[in-house]
Amino acid sequence: MGCGEVPQQSAEQPERLSTPLAELLASGREIAEADNRSALSFRHRARTETLSLLTDVDAILGPAAPAAAPKGLTATGSPTLSRPWQLRGLPALTVLGRTNDQDMPLGLQLIGQPHRLDHPFEFGRALEAAARARRADRSPGTEDT
Repeated sequence: MGCGEVPQQSAEQPERLSTPLAELLASGREIAEADNRSALSFRHRARTETLSLLTDVDAILGPAAPAAAPKGLTATGSPTLSRPWQLRGLPALTVLGRTNDQDMPLGLQLIGQPHRLDHPFEFGRALEAAARARRADRSPGTEDT
């Protein structure tokens, strides 16, 4: 989608969007066409370079967010660390890793190859099982380390 082609639904039914998404879409509408073309060129180069690095590995493992998820159901945390992978069009799977001292989740993110979607899911199942076992072993009220 180009800078002027953000989904029409956002203009027709703005009440159905979260405030952060509505603001993000509005800022996208203001991007100049030349800047958009430059960004798309960067995206292509970044994807190509990242795919060449992924030829020797099955997945990349990293944090899903800079901090634990916030309490409550109104937000899931910062999407900042998933955006580079989204930009490149790569599959990213978030799994529950450990928890902090307030028992809030610290997510892990697995980034895979577009043609091997099975790898992140296989690794994700193994990571979740290991984290679940680790949480079961720790004593209540202690921070996961």
